[in-house]
Amino acid sequence: MTSFFRIETPGDMLDRAETVLSHIPGGFQKASMRAINAAVTAGRTAASVGARATYTAKASKIKSTVSIRKASGGTLEAELKSKGPPLNLKHFQHRPATDTTGGNRRSIRVSVKKGSAKALATGFISNRLHGNVFTRVAGERRIRSAVSVAVPQMIENAEVREKLMHRMDETLNRRLEHEVGYILSKGKA
Repeated sequence: MTSFFRIETPGDMLDRAETVLSHIPGGFQKASMRAINAAVTAGRTAASVGARATYTAKASKIKSTVSIRKASGGTLEAELKSKGPPLNLKHFQHRPATDTTGGNRRSIRVSVKKGSAKALATGFISNRLHGNVFTRVAGERRIRSAVSVAVPQMIENAEVREKLMHRMDETLNRRLEHEVGYILSKGKA
């Protein structure tokens, strides 16, 4: 599954920045590029914070699926993309945290969303299999990996998506204003 966000500079802010920096060669491109890159980096953080507000996954696991393509002088747009499969339940809050096979059998409680712990009747954790959570298939000797939502699904949540877009817009506006002031104070790009 993939989640995709693109950020471009807004028209009215661009016009003002371009007018102010018209006498400095390359100043407009440099200021826009820096502001866009700061915004997309802030977007990655906002995606992690937003997803963790609802889900119990770790920040490192969320950020590991997010990739950024930054803006350059010739291309004044950046991309924030999250791509990954559904996560095994070991990446969410669960009890007990250790092996539950052999003589140490205990039931497992997993909380994917905050405040909603559920017991897995046929679930177990195996340290031999990298600490993953598994469930037994009824009537068979097979096991299957117990998975939940993918990180792109967490980020596509309407509330998370809105916070992410708001944070990127806010950072873009603030950083563009700062970068224009900085380039003007230096007198060169």
